[in-house]
Amino acid sequence: MTILEWSDGLSIGVRELDEQHKRLIEYINLLHDAVQQGEKRQGVEKLLEDLVRYTEFHFSTEEKYMYQYLYVSRLAHKEGHEHLLFQVRQLQQDLHKAAGPVQWNDLDFLKEWLLDHILHADKLMGEHLNSRQVF
Repeated sequence: MTILEWSDGLSIGVRELDEQHKRLIEYINLLHDAVQQGEKRQGVEKLLEDLVRYTEFHFSTEEKYMYQYLYVSRLAHKEGHEHLLFQVRQLQQDLHKAAGPVQWNDLDFLKEWLLDHILHADKLMGEHLNSRQVF
């Protein structure tokens, strides 16, 4: 079941970053499906680790663009990245220590954070990059 779908309204106008956002959405949907289908804890933890690794890769790509094109809000944007990674790593530790099945409400903030981040912080960054002819 898809809980998050890509739409043109999520596009920031930078092809590489839009493609990476689509992949992040796929990971969140895979994670949601695994939890809903009662996947064993190890499987959910593996998917979450894959999501974290891809998120780190994506953030490094965004940060490369922000520094290369002198995005004025790059430090605040990067702090947002660091804050999310801290939260997700804490979640990973909590899940690893917990007993019983993983519940989606433990992970739901990932969906909300991604949407909020794309629609606000990344849209502004995209406008800056587009003004520098980065598409």
